[in-house]
Amino acid sequence: MEKISKLFGINIPGEVRPRRKIEGLPYPEVNPNFVFQPQRLMKLLRFFAGQAACNNILLIGPAGAGKTALIEQVAARLGWPVWAVSCSGKARASHWFGAFVLRDGATVWQDGPLSLALRHGGIFLADEITRLDPAEQMALVRVLDGGEVTIPETGEVIKPHKLFRFVGTGNSGGFGDETGAYTGERVSSFAFVDRFLKMEVGYLSEDGERSLLARVVPDLPGEIRDILVRLARTIRDASQAAGRGDLRVNMSTRALLAVAREAWAYQMMGFANPLQEALNDVILTGTPREDREAVQTILDKFIRS
Repeated sequence: MEKISKLFGINIPGEVRPRRKIEGLPYPEVNPNFVFQPQRLMKLLRFFAGQAACNNILLIGPAGAGKTALIEQVAARLGWPVWAVSCSGKARASHWFGAFVLRDGATVWQDGPLSLALRHGGIFLADEITRLDPAEQMALVRVLDGGEVTIPETGEVIKPHKLFRFVGTGNSGGFGDETGAYTGERVSSFAFVDRFLKMEVGYLSEDGERSLLARVVPDLPGEIRDILVRLARTIRDASQAAGRGDLRVNMSTRALLAVAREAWAYQMMGFANPLQEALNDVILTGTPREDREAVQTILDKFIRS
């Protein structure tokens, strides 16, 4: 058994038992700089342990907030394999079960990521599952219900491993995009989304993002880190104002980290204005003129203050 506080770097009581790794399975790497939010972590530990109401969870939140990373970093510390797929309107759930392939001159069946997760136990991670065609979503109902799954091509019946978990991520909760920022979000059947627990994964708190920047780019001056965090939060407030559309550009945690890394690199390269160059390269270049000017005004205000 391992103390939760030691494994996750967060002050939560209790112990967990990481799994023993099996050679050949896909395990995510531990990111020591990842910042966990206590309540989310406690809920996910129940989910991994099989103590939650069901074995399916949908993480909902804005782009770049760390939905996928959250699952991968919990799995990495607990020794759970993760089979991840990206969803789109053209993705087919049947492909995740497997396909016949040519091997050494013979046609043989090869398991896909979902079949492997069902057999070995672990996380099947469907990124952006709310973009998947609703008919394809419903093809997953048998899996979500925890029942035995028959492979039509071979007739084999797979009994789900007791440690199999299904995780989906999305920018909406299956009711379509309300903000206009996420083209491609679908309206899902209630029968589909009803089979998931739901967890909102928003951006870190202001202090949390400052702490994250200090871990990831420790040599970046503190005043620059502070400007970046304030800038990101101001841009988000304008971008996420549903129905108002004050800004069409956003600054996610992912973008925040990218700007900080580039700003530090450009400073080391002797650029005259590394912060501006980094912001241009990560966010502003290619954005509409009025959005670019609005962000520039916000940045100039913070630099002067």
